[in-house]
Amino acid sequence: MESPPGPLVAPEFTDDWSRLRAISLRCVHTAPQNYCQWHSHPFHEIALTTEGTTLNGFAGQLLPISANTLFHYRPGEEHGFWNDNRQQPRIWVVHFTLDPKLLAGLPAFGRADSMLRPCQLTVPQVETFKWLFMRLSVEHSQRAPSCALAEAAWLHLLLVNVHRWAQREFATSIAPATGRPEILRLWQMIQETAGRPAEFTRRIKEMPNYNSLRGEFTAVFGVSPGQMALRTRMQTAKSLLIETPLSIKQIADELGYVRQHEFSRMFHRVTGRSPTDWREHPGIDGSV
Repeated sequence: MESPPGPLVAPEFTDDWSRLRAISLRCVHTAPQNYCQWHSHPFHEIALTTEGTTLNGFAGQLLPISANTLFHYRPGEEHGFWNDNRQQPRIWVVHFTLDPKLLAGLPAFGRADSMLRPCQLTVPQVETFKWLFMRLSVEHSQRAPSCALAEAAWLHLLLVNVHRWAQREFATSIAPATGRPEILRLWQMIQETAGRPAEFTRRIKEMPNYNSLRGEFTAVFGVSPGQMALRTRMQTAKSLLIETPLSIKQIADELGYVRQHEFSRMFHRVTGRSPTDWREHPGIDGSV
């Protein structure tokens, strides 16, 4: 007879799980003539475009892309997007790190001729991506040690699925089949109003059956819509610090803060660091 297993031990923060962590996440519903100029950063990025088309730039190339298209950008690789006067897609962005060992297990992210450039997703694959993104976003925005491990687990699942889709390997949908569309719409509204707290409050008040929906939302994500809104503002701030040359004051304005010091104080409260320090060394804080 086999001896009983020993007690479960949480992985150390130096193992593969902790090294596989998100730097920042952002889901933004872009407007006509929105753009993100050429830029690069020292970590990986995956970006899914849904609900519309845009002009995508990567590795010095410009490519018109359709809805439900996913791209992978390698560290140091310049990329961007440009909408014309009619295009307004939603873009789901994840910045993350991969060490060599993990990269070897997910070769789709390491090949120069990667099938992730671009990768056209099916509707079930898009729904799975969205669900994993939302779960990852919730854990990423919290500072408890268990959240760090959960975040790594969700990111691992997301990247494994993306790798399988690119390689045309077998992959099953893990998105909930019976989720209420109202929950997704509320989550997306929170993302869209990240820099407009007054609009968030107004739209909440106009939402039918909000009290019931608020309870369901909290049960699904573990935080209330109001708490999610605050965390989304900070996640948006991280993405702006990474992807744009905007000053700290301009980012504070973009996120609806009347005074720069109010934004800096909240950012420090959430991350334990100042916006300037985080911009210089992204991803090294208590919540990322």
